[in-house]
Amino acid sequence: MTLIRLIPAAISFCMAISVYASDAERISLGAYIATSTTIPAEAASMLTAKMQKAITANGYGDDRATGRFALVANCDILEKDVAPTTPPRISQKIEITFAVVDMIDNKVYGSCDMTVSGIGTNETKAFSTAFQKVSGQNQQIKTLLSEAKEKILDYYTNSCPQLMTKANTLAANGEYDQAIFLLMSVPEVSQVCYTDCHQLASSIFQQKIDHECAIKLSRAQNKWAVSQTGETALEVADLISEIDPRYSDYPEVMELRHNITKKLEADEQYRRELQMKREAEIAAEKKRQWDFKMKKYEDDVKFKNSVLDACRSVGEIFANKFEMPQINILKKH
Repeated sequence: MTLIRLIPAAISFCMAISVYASDAERISLGAYIATSTTIPAEAASMLTAKMQKAITANGYGDDRATGRFALVANCDILEKDVAPTTPPRISQKIEITFAVVDMIDNKVYGSCDMTVSGIGTNETKAFSTAFQKVSGQNQQIKTLLSEAKEKILDYYTNSCPQLMTKANTLAANGEYDQAIFLLMSVPEVSQVCYTDCHQLASSIFQQKIDHECAIKLSRAQNKWAVSQTGETALEVADLISEIDPRYSDYPEVMELRHNITKKLEADEQYRRELQMKREAEIAAEKKRQWDFKMKKYEDDVKFKNSVLDACRSVGEIFANKFEMPQINILKKH
């Protein structure tokens, strides 16, 4: 085969590798220490960093914010010895159980064990020297991550309808953020599921803002109906500033804004006609503050994210608040 004929074949081969690598990286794993594990904070940070390196070295994306899957570590101290030296030296043997976990369904996709030993003048150093030996090149870890990847791909290929049904159920119960997080965590490796879930996430996001904004608008309308003063107008402005312009009934917001503006203008004009100079100045100041708040709100509106960007933001916020579940299967019996 000539060199010219080899070049297209080589390019195709490289493109295939690139696509595979790109697809693999779209499956994200966060790195966590199991809640049942108690180790010094500095050593825990080291182990987490080692796990993150293992994740990326084995073709995953390291993303705690939007991924529902995680590599979780649980540590059991098998042996511990404190030598009566000055300073004392602590040596310990630790069994680390790694598991790939679905944090939403609390399902384990596989696990493996490795035993490491460390020694140091305190517990932090003893743990840290042991965790130095954790590597993404460890064959057990590589096998775990490889097999888990296939199971995760299979999950999205075969369970997408059930996932979407669960998201709809969460949304129906008012748990919009969790539903959006669930849908936005779908990796792009399953293109049909990825597209369908993003479309559903956009729909649920609309349900979320319609529900939340209806409550805020109602509060603003009620507040204005009770008292139509300049002070109340500024309180209403704060409520309006929290209403997303994509709210389905946004024309009602515009109507309320128009009514308040007209009332503030009329108040100022009425006081001027009666030559109530001080009162007119106060009314004018309230009107200026109202206009300033509405202008700031309009400027903020110009920079609202796209719906999908907003969905990603909702998912990230939910993930940051999400509590790591107890992974009891990691505990030795």
